[in-house]
Amino acid sequence: MLFALLTGATQGSNNDDNKLLVILVDGFRWDYFQQFSDGELPGFEKLQQVGVKAKYLQPVFPSYSFVNFYSLMTGLYPGVNGMVHNYMWDEKHDSEFIVGDNRPEQDQAFWWDDGEPLWITAKKQNKRSSIWYWNGCEVTIRGYAPDFCAAYQDTPNPDKTVFETALTEAVRQLHENKTDLAAVYWEKVDWWGHAEGPSGSNVTQRIREMDQMLVDLLESLSDKENINVVMFSDHGMSQRVETDALINTLDVISESDIHKAYGSKSGPVLYIWPVEGKLTEMYDALNGLPHMTTYKKEDLPDRFHLKEHYRVAPLVLVADEGYGILRVGGAVAFFSNPGLDDHDYEGWHGYDNNLEVMRGIFFAYGPDFKSNLQVDGFINVEVYNVMCQVMGVTPAPNNGSLANVCEMFRGGCNASDSANSATPRLRAAQISAIIILFVVTAFLRLV
Repeated sequence: MLFALLTGATQGSNNDDNKLLVILVDGFRWDYFQQFSDGELPGFEKLQQVGVKAKYLQPVFPSYSFVNFYSLMTGLYPGVNGMVHNYMWDEKHDSEFIVGDNRPEQDQAFWWDDGEPLWITAKKQNKRSSIWYWNGCEVTIRGYAPDFCAAYQDTPNPDKTVFETALTEAVRQLHENKTDLAAVYWEKVDWWGHAEGPSGSNVTQRIREMDQMLVDLLESLSDKENINVVMFSDHGMSQRVETDALINTLDVISESDIHKAYGSKSGPVLYIWPVEGKLTEMYDALNGLPHMTTYKKEDLPDRFHLKEHYRVAPLVLVADEGYGILRVGGAVAFFSNPGLDDHDYEGWHGYDNNLEVMRGIFFAYGPDFKSNLQVDGFINVEVYNVMCQVMGVTPAPNNGSLANVCEMFRGGCNASDSANSATPRLRAAQISAIIILFVVTAFLRLV
């Protein structure tokens, strides 16, 4: 009885021989398809006909890449898994996390150990994984690592050929039973979305390239009946406003009053740690700036699921859509597209995740999924349970609920799986209570 209570969610009910291919297309906005006429994207159209398409996939907040990479793979909100920004300071370890820059520090396990990504869940249950260019796969998390990792840093800005090669190798490994999970990341849609804005001609071209790769992929899978495919994006993209897009906080506060500040050189979300005694004064001053909202950490909206983690700063500045906040203080290093300063970005993301322009895409195809089905949009912490279900592995405690996405599965899913919707902290408390009850009951029986 105790064991049954402790295990919580049950394993997925799919065929244990089925494999999973995961494709992450960075920055693919949910409504990019609207610019194309019927027949212009045969790959995406075919994928919808033979599989499942969500109306949209909502990112978590802040709608940055690393934040959503980890929520997608762990099923946890940032306030739980600790990946609270692309740029972070960890006060406990006096360490900083700067996207694409400080590799040794970034690979420290403490940044990642608050979550359990899918490849670790799989590894714990004797499933093999091969990961290409997915940030975090090179890190030993909770004592585990994937069987194969092609680190993003080894192949920055992978082009179409690099992605195609990885995708071909992923399918080969799955088909030849050399792995159970293969995950591949491609960033070029996001890259050009930043450079030209969401309406840029190169964004359109990258979508056409992605479509042709889907045509080839679906053809290659036509005789491989045990491979499921889940494809999604991490966020959408917003067009920056034409004039006065950059907000300078130094118009109203002094840099000497800032202890730490983390964010990109200019971007939608900035974290500030004021020097001692300056928080209220700084908050009041920043509240007067237009085109952004300043939150005290404790006042962050509950729907952000962010304020629970200690890495979130005392002050969180969130720009309105199309605006960016200039970074002041803190780390100088920043990650940007080669040859393109992020001051010059035409497209930005990171904004309030309720904005439609921040929405991404979700598709699923294979023996475990229904065909020609469109489902309502959903938050991306649900994706982890979807992937665990088709892999036949028991999910780690997470913030999603399989019951919310059950309709996409050909064979349905067990109602008991929805028990996994409790947060890890809540489930930990429940488990502790059960153990105490068990011990007390056993003691009373002995007495």
